[in-house]
Amino acid sequence: MLFRNRVYWGKAGRIVPAILLVALSVTLMVGLVAAEVVDGKPATPAGASEVSPLVPYAPTTEELLAAPPSIERYVAAHTLPLSVRSLTGLDKAELATMSFIPLTTFGFAPLPGQPTLTAGVPTSSNSWTLSWTGDPAATAYELQEAHNADFSDAQAIDVGAATSVTLTRGPVKKNVYYYRVRTLAGQQAGEWSNVGRVVGGYFDGFEDPSSGWSLRRTTYIEEVHSRYEDGYLVLDVNDRWDWGISSPGTPAPRVPYLIDFHAMIDGGGANLWSFGAVFGGDWPAPNCPMSTTSEGWYMHEDCFNHFYNTNTIFYGPLKLLFERVDQLEWCLACGGSPLKRLGDINPGSIKTLKLVDPTGWNHYRIEVREDIIKVYASKLGNEPELQYTYRDTRYVNNPYFGLFASTDEYTNGIWWFDNYQVVPID
Repeated sequence: MLFRNRVYWGKAGRIVPAILLVALSVTLMVGLVAAEVVDGKPATPAGASEVSPLVPYAPTTEELLAAPPSIERYVAAHTLPLSVRSLTGLDKAELATMSFIPLTTFGFAPLPGQPTLTAGVPTSSNSWTLSWTGDPAATAYELQEAHNADFSDAQAIDVGAATSVTLTRGPVKKNVYYYRVRTLAGQQAGEWSNVGRVVGGYFDGFEDPSSGWSLRRTTYIEEVHSRYEDGYLVLDVNDRWDWGISSPGTPAPRVPYLIDFHAMIDGGGANLWSFGAVFGGDWPAPNCPMSTTSEGWYMHEDCFNHFYNTNTIFYGPLKLLFERVDQLEWCLACGGSPLKRLGDINPGSIKTLKLVDPTGWNHYRIEVREDIIKVYASKLGNEPELQYTYRDTRYVNNPYFGLFASTDEYTNGIWWFDNYQVVPID
């Protein structure tokens, strides 16, 4: 029967939900009139009222049998045993009234529930699993993926009735993904789940000048520049004792991860020009810098208040002075650079890089783990070789990265960069 398992009377003595009785009374008014005759006989027993009374209480079986035929009795009787229904002729009344029952009667099914979404972390192949709680009423689930937290750029992913999916993505510039899912039960859709966030692998070949790299820290905004040129990123430091950090402002994936890129000094280089890969940076502000005033540029605390820097200095050969920068201090009267990098910066730890081309393209790689940082380098075209290890990893879970360049007494220091990627390992 159409109503079976939709209306819940249970055993005699339970109350018919008031909302169901009201809805049935209104929507089936025409059906009541048309159902006055069953098999050519009056549907109302002799002596009974022609107006079918509502049943505003929980009837017993005897009371149901004594009630005149009506839609209300029909609904109430659906939980009666089949033998009682046959003996009382309720099955005949059902035939007469069934055609007058509109589809709106079935609108009492509850909305699908709200699922709970769990987002996994990326594997070394840049794959991750999304799973969510299931709903017995679900006919399918709707999963959305977006790069914007407000889902303004959302794309649907077809998952059917599954309650989990594993996704694989290549390293990309927009490497932060947002997910949400909702339950579909026929034409009804439930509420969206909580939002899951996944940070996948990052890659930028610098072909797109709108990919987000820009200067975040500098000692002199008029003399330090970050720009895209001919499919490369260029850091250009035009005056003495200056330095700057450029970053896309996007996070690295979970630890452990690998930073991998190519770099070259411009025009054969000059003494004490340097560059470095920056990572382990903090970013407490919505943007960086938040202000373009002099103080906003030179003394802000919007990002990269601490970081690691593989400061690679051209000195004839290339020499690595690994830096752990714990804080920055602006001091115009101190001589040299006005923005001092303070922390573990030990000139006695300088290492001359092996198997690299001091004036050509080199391949650099930094392995970032919970307990160790490893720096690799080689001439481009060769597998990078281990050059240096560092074991103070206090900042490795701060995910922001970038590139550094500086000058000493000679200008104009220019460095070229290509194929920058940050990808999960293990």
